[in-house]
Amino acid sequence: MSLTREEYKKHKECFNWFMEQPKNTEIWVKDVLNVWSLTAQPTWGMTSDYVINDEYYEFRKALVDGRTIQYYVDGFAGWQDTTDFNNPMEGAGNYRIKPEEPNFKVGDWVIETLMNKEKIYQVKELDIKDILAPGYCGDVKLWEPKKDEIVWCWDDNMTKTAHIGKYSSYMQCTNRHRITTDMGCDYYDNIEPFIDKLPTILSKI
Repeated sequence: MSLTREEYKKHKECFNWFMEQPKNTEIWVKDVLNVWSLTAQPTWGMTSDYVINDEYYEFRKALVDGRTIQYYVDGFAGWQDTTDFNNPMEGAGNYRIKPEEPNFKVGDWVIETLMNKEKIYQVKELDIKDILAPGYCGDVKLWEPKKDEIVWCWDDNMTKTAHIGKYSSYMQCTNRHRITTDMGCDYYDNIEPFIDKLPTILSKI
C-alpha cells in the first residue's frame, strides 16, 4: 500500500486508525457519487472521503457531509458545536447532529407527523423549543394548503367575518389566495386550515 504525500495529509487520521486495526477491518468511504459504504480495501484516493468506523461513525459522516455536530455540556451551556470525538469521558450518547433550523415561526400553521399520525396546529413559543429539543422524534413542516382543501378565509379589513371555501391557488404578486366559497370565486388575504376550532379572527372576538 502506498500513498502520496497529499493523500496521506488528507486521510492521515483515518489511515493511521485503519493501520492499527485487525485484518479485514472495514472503514467508511464516500465515493464521487456521494454514497457512503463500508470497505476493507480503501484506496485512499483524493476523490474519496473516509471516516473511522467506531461508535461515532454517524456523526463523523454527517460532519463530512457538511452538517454541524454538537455535544452536551451539563449546566447552562447545553449543546455546543464540536468536531472532536477524542474525549474518552464522552460517549456517543452525548453527541447529536444539530437539528436543521425550522422554516416556520411562532404563529405559523404546521403539520406534525408522529407515529404515522398527522396533526395540524398553530405554532407557539413552547412548540419551537420542544421541536428543537434532543430526542424529539416528530416530523414538522409548514402547512401548505392543497388544491380543493377546505379552509377558512378572510380579508384584512374583515374583523368579525370569515368564510369557508375550497382552496384554489396563490397569487404571489398580490400575496392573496384564490378561494371558492358559496358566494363564488374570489381572492382573500388570509387563510387557515379548517379544523375543529374557529379561525384566529373569530376566536379573538
